[in-house]
Amino acid sequence: MNKENHIEKISAAVSSNALATQNKEVKIAFEALLQSVDNTLSIQQQSAILEKLGFTGDGKLVDHTKSHSHSPFMYTYHSSIENDSAILQAKLN
Repeated sequence: MNKENHIEKISAAVSSNALATQNKEVKIAFEALLQSVDNTLSIQQQSAILEKLGFTGDGKLVDHTKSHSHSPFMYTYHSSIENDSAILQAKLN
């Protein structure tokens, strides 16, 4: 947190197994991360951000990295077959 008590950077990581077997819960966790950094986001905005980042919700892990800026945050979704994980990060611009 910075001196104004704003989150500067937060991440959530999941394994490919979690994506495949608990995809609904992973989406809920990723939405909760978005809500925790910006409580003004509606459910529809959270879903739109995840969609723009390439989080498909189909439970498949692919090599993929994409960022999206939604003021004042930069969101990045990265999934890697080699690392067997997917990471969502929110960072204050």
